[in-house]
Amino acid sequence: MASWKLEDNVNDWVKSEFARIGQNNYTVESAMSPHLKSALQMGVKLKRLELEIKGEKEKGKSWKPDFELESFNIPVIIENKLGTAKLSAIKEGKVKRDIKSVQNFAVNGLLPTIKFSIS
Repeated sequence: MASWKLEDNVNDWVKSEFARIGQNNYTVESAMSPHLKSALQMGVKLKRLELEIKGEKEKGKSWKPDFELESFNIPVIIENKLGTAKLSAIKEGKVKRDIKSVQNFAVNGLLPTIKFSIS
């Protein structure tokens, strides 16, 4: 793990872990079901609207999780990063919601999107 330079190395490891436990019902990035894709896209739109109301603007591509498992009663969404330093940005015990944190940290980007997707 220490020699990993790309997030693709993390993706390969996740795939190997799925294989190790016999889980092969996952999809990668945008290969998810149309229902989940639609829900997440709406979540992204609502997240961006909330940020714009606060005076921030998110630029760039639409967010897609790294892996999805839809074989359970509730979808499992996995967003990975290269190293633990990019997992989350926390301030005073709360997940930061500013644009920089949402764009650069796995938990910060995932939580608002999922929140809006299921509401």
